[in-house]
Amino acid sequence: MKIHSDWHIHTHNSDGQLTMRELAAQAEQMGITRFGVSDHMNRMENLGNLARSREAYLAVLSENPALRGRFFFGVELTVFLSPAGHFAVAADRAFLDEMGVDYVVAGAHGPLCKSRGKADMIGDDHRQNMFLATLPGVDILAHYLWHGTRRSPENPFADFTDIPRSMKLELAHALRENNCAFELNIEAILLHPALSQQFKHGYLEYAAQLQSMGVSLSIGSDCHFRLADVDYEGAARMIAAAGIDPGKNMFERK
Repeated sequence: MKIHSDWHIHTHNSDGQLTMRELAAQAEQMGITRFGVSDHMNRMENLGNLARSREAYLAVLSENPALRGRFFFGVELTVFLSPAGHFAVAADRAFLDEMGVDYVVAGAHGPLCKSRGKADMIGDDHRQNMFLATLPGVDILAHYLWHGTRRSPENPFADFTDIPRSMKLELAHALRENNCAFELNIEAILLHPALSQQFKHGYLEYAAQLQSMGVSLSIGSDCHFRLADVDYEGAARMIAAAGIDPGKNMFERK
């Protein structure tokens, strides 16, 4: 298996280091033939990030028309609590369409519950993921169970088997029914040095189960530095070993 697509990449227009030109050039060098930029827009106050990213993206397409139809413009959203205490994201799909967004990646980036007990945090994470999986216009659910707390021994997601089967099944049905892809995240999950092999095995086993249920899968490096440093070959070996079929039900932006 060889990875040819990457739908989760950041530039310096949000919290990455790549310029848009570097992103496009390094993707070509790594054999990534279909890919997208997905800079963060966490709140409406970050609208400038999206506008700058769009301007840079269009400039690259203008310089290299051969990238049209292979290089796409996306955005990554996160969940936050509205003043009324409800889950929310920065913008709806209609607004993002007006901004020229081709596809939407969205993920939970931290606990929104007050309690830091394991059961409460697992439940909070599930509710965030269910919110995103059923939110109109979200194309890809990003980095399942990543909250940026993996270095902590108290991390409630350190053991994949701690997540109740009922939650996994409920999310699976929501993803399938809403045509929302499940992301195979390379740098934050598959190749993250602080995550156990047991966790990664459970993550990939769940992804294989999702694929067998008709859920689309998406590959995203979640690169914030250099695409040239992403071990696509190592990730491909892990994905293939899990029995995931790269030719079946994979996310594609046309």
